Amino acid sequence: FPSLLLEPGQSLIVFASDKDRTDPTEPLHTNFKLTTDGEYLGLLDPNGMTIHDYAPSFPVQQEDISYGLIADIYSQTVIAPFNQARALVPTSDNSLADWKEIEFDDSDWLSGTTGIGYDTSNDFSPYIGLDIQELMYGQSTTAYIRINFEWMPEDMVGLPLELSMQYDDGFACWLNGIPVALANSPDLDELDWNSHANDTRDDEAAIAPEAFELDSESWLLVEGMNTLAIQALNDNATSPDLLLSPTL
Repeated sequence: FPSLLLEPGQSLIVFASDKDRTDPTEPLHTNFKLTTDGEYLGLLDPNGMTIHDYAPSFPVQQEDISYGLIADIYSQTVIAPFNQARALVPTSDNSLADWKEIEFDDSDWLSGTTGIGYDTSNDFSPYIGLDIQELMYGQSTTAYIRINFEWMPEDMVGLPLELSMQYDDGFACWLNGIPVALANSPDLDELDWNSHANDTRDDEAAIAPEAFELDSESWLLVEGMNTLAIQALNDNATSPDLLLSPTL
């Protein structure tokens, strides 16, 4: 192998093709092939020290099925479905400039569990914990949502954050006041208290969780209390339904 530096989380594919290609700027190929019947395969350092090997051999291989080490996967859910949340349907932007921040006082907001929304035909009913139809249907296209959660640094140091969202029709999301995800929404510099989604979404798409990979830098989270703030967006005020249900 040529001299290459892999950063944390990076990987390198080397083709066992017998083409013997070692240009580090191009795909790498070994000067040998591997048999599907199984044989010895080892990764050694320049001094001959074994880093890893399949001894006495790797097993018989199957076409189009990969073989290798099993990865240790660790995950922690800090915001689960039917998590405690607070919601507000704004009627103006007065006194709400910092509603996305951890320190914001939301004690007078509606309290309930996610998902948050409504459905005049009850299709979303199994997914809704806090119904805001009375405040929103026919009156507004925006709802503000705040979810507080505890985090300790030893829980997930260096691990990526994934936001899984069921939503209809759109949303913008902030973690501790920092924008982290946007879908079917106006750009952040155009977002206002009465903004609406760019388009409508199909109900089947809305209930299928969509994953958003968030910035993996741990500075997004702080020790102790953190806040996920979400602006839920409908395409119009008379839309028959709204759904916003996050998992983090």
